[in-house]
Amino acid sequence: MEKLFRFKLTFVLLLLFPSVQGQNLSVVSITEESDSTALINPIYDINGNICAKLIIHTNHINELLFSGMIIGDVHHSDSGEYVLSIPNQTKRIQYRHADYFPGVIDFSAFSIQVIGGKTYTASLKEEKPEEESANKALQYLTFKSNNQLESIIVNGKEWPIMGGKARKMVGPGLLNYTATDKDGRVVSGNVNVNESGMNKTITIVFD
Repeated sequence: MEKLFRFKLTFVLLLLFPSVQGQNLSVVSITEESDSTALINPIYDINGNICAKLIIHTNHINELLFSGMIIGDVHHSDSGEYVLSIPNQTKRIQYRHADYFPGVIDFSAFSIQVIGGKTYTASLKEEKPEEESANKALQYLTFKSNNQLESIIVNGKEWPIMGGKARKMVGPGLLNYTATDKDGRVVSGNVNVNESGMNKTITIVFD
């Protein structure tokens, strides 16, 4: 009975406290390219519409897994490049890896509207662990809104929402965000976090 209790307790702790070894793998850019291979070698979705081509660059990060509106196979090279076919008007693609926290490629965060037949490039980059940034002026960044927040993605990472607010400790730098309210309205923008160390609150207004 004691062994069973210890097993249950260990299992609960693993659920509450996932591996602390994970790092952030953030989307640093998404651009539209002049490449025309999506038209020359077309892939079609289930409705017969031509797909867009998404090339994802990483720094030799292998075994990334993707989910969302992906048509056909994901092609991968040893250099850490992935090639996906995605339908017209795709909004987001999720990614995950055993060594990193899950993330989201959010096209609207970079003012990109996916159009079938075009090619897009997304670059993913590892963020430095917090201990390497301990000397920076860390501060709390809080997002709230004039309507109930449904989700908010900051630099490609979805932040948890509690009590109608999303709050995390961040370091100095330019952050981009995309917020969605309960009615499905979307607002995107940027936040410049300076080195003052003073906590910052952003109020998102859904018109």
